[in-house]
Amino acid sequence: MDGELLKAYRRKRGLSQDGFAEMLNAKLGRAYDKAKVSRWENAKEPVPDPVADFMRRGTRTRARIIATANQKGGQTKSSTALNLAHAFAMMGKRVLLVDADPQASVTLAAGVDLESCMANGNVLGAVLDEKKSLRDIIVSVNGIDVAPTDITLAEFEVSVLSKPGPEKRLARALSDVRQDYDEIIIDTPPHLGVLTRNALVAATDILIPVVPAPLDVPGVPLLLRTIEQIRIYENPDLNVLGILPNRFEANTSVQQATLQQLLATYADSVRVFEPIRKTTAMDQAVYNGVIAVRALPKDNPVVIGYLRLAEEISHEA
Repeated sequence: MDGELLKAYRRKRGLSQDGFAEMLNAKLGRAYDKAKVSRWENAKEPVPDPVADFMRRGTRTRARIIATANQKGGQTKSSTALNLAHAFAMMGKRVLLVDADPQASVTLAAGVDLESCMANGNVLGAVLDEKKSLRDIIVSVNGIDVAPTDITLAEFEVSVLSKPGPEKRLARALSDVRQDYDEIIIDTPPHLGVLTRNALVAATDILIPVVPAPLDVPGVPLLLRTIEQIRIYENPDLNVLGILPNRFEANTSVQQATLQQLLATYADSVRVFEPIRKTTAMDQAVYNGVIAVRALPKDNPVVIGYLRLAEEISHEA
């Protein structure tokens, strides 16, 4: 936790340094003052752990629900969902990762024994079909909880259209467990069908991963229009956290130009996060079936990027 993040957190809430100190004292039973807050913000003293933990957790009593979505395939939705979930867990948060993509990439990458889950019918499709509760299928693995899925979820996406409340089933399922977690991350399929709409109706926030390449960026406006429709008809409080450029190659002029285009296009409307860089170590981690933010060295750009992203998002609560 650094002073600039603390200052941004305070200013977003419209608090003076005196007011911020008073809030901390009331919440944490401390005796901070304006001078102490100033020293934190100017990096004269480190931010104390109780203050950093309070800022990360915020004042929420139920989990924030973040959907990673982009209707185009290959935009790192699954790797973003997985590594962000683990970055939150490494910060001490209670995390549930929900796999709403029938490809089950996140389920497998998270280390879930999918064959066992399928044998017992403990998959997300059974929950959305109201045959099981979400608690019935949750698996604890590698420091987080996971709601696994399998290919049968694709069959559900077709059959659910003839059933009541097809786009609100995930929200209803999550309502039973939100108080158990600090963060819930939903991975979505690469299209804007009923499963993605379920995620957007259930979510409090959406994160849009995108590879900064000319053929990938044009899909962002369509997703933003879909989000506006969801806000109008089903989830008026859905917040866009921002666009996350991923697998960014800084030495590639095309990607540099595309990133600048993103920044220019959305400068006044949607935040564009600092890019997650492409590294061979990340590719190797995926190949080896390990979780990058946990397995790679702490100074690896991918690890730094996801931990920074988790820290920044934590102050949006």
